[in-house]
Amino acid sequence: RAYDQWANGFHTDIQATWEDFTATPRRMRVELWFWVNDVPQDRGAMRVLPGSHKPIMEYWSRVLTPEHKAMLPRVHGLRPFPNEKSPSFPEHIPEVGDTLWADQEPVPQIARRGQILVLCSSALHSAWQNEDNVPRKALGTSWVADGVRVGLPKNQRDDLMTFFPKLKEKLRPERSHIVPEDFDWLFESGYEPKWPETFREK
Repeated sequence: RAYDQWANGFHTDIQATWEDFTATPRRMRVELWFWVNDVPQDRGAMRVLPGSHKPIMEYWSRVLTPEHKAMLPRVHGLRPFPNEKSPSFPEHIPEVGDTLWADQEPVPQIARRGQILVLCSSALHSAWQNEDNVPRKALGTSWVADGVRVGLPKNQRDDLMTFFPKLKEKLRPERSHIVPEDFDWLFESGYEPKWPETFREK
């Protein structure tokens, strides 16, 4: 059922405050998904709850300590309810509106081959079951503005520091500038220790 897919799959990937999002440049990571083939609604089209990033970020602006705000933005997967199987447990996104997150209607991100999905993954989103007999194909990339630092779990940070030099070797000289020269913009941000203000009730 569509409701179950949404209720069991929705999450955010980036934790940031509203001040981070409205800063110049944005202290945020943006996801660009390049679709290699068509993505009709039944071919596992990602579901997104448009606008959900704002109340979630505003909530973090209100409750996080100055010390923790200084450690954002960071890749830190969170769900709208405590999930014991999640590495972030008991941290979660509280209900901040009159309608429960699970009861809101996500929008399928349908696309034609060659189009790009620009995603703020601080908004609630979810993978979706592919009911077609054709796989959904995409190239997912992540970007931050020059001068913006972003936190990653250790394994993701280590993977990037290994991957980028290999990527630079494969690119033509006129394209190699897209690969960072250093990794000062990455800092390690694990799931421990927990932040108490992220698992208290609204």
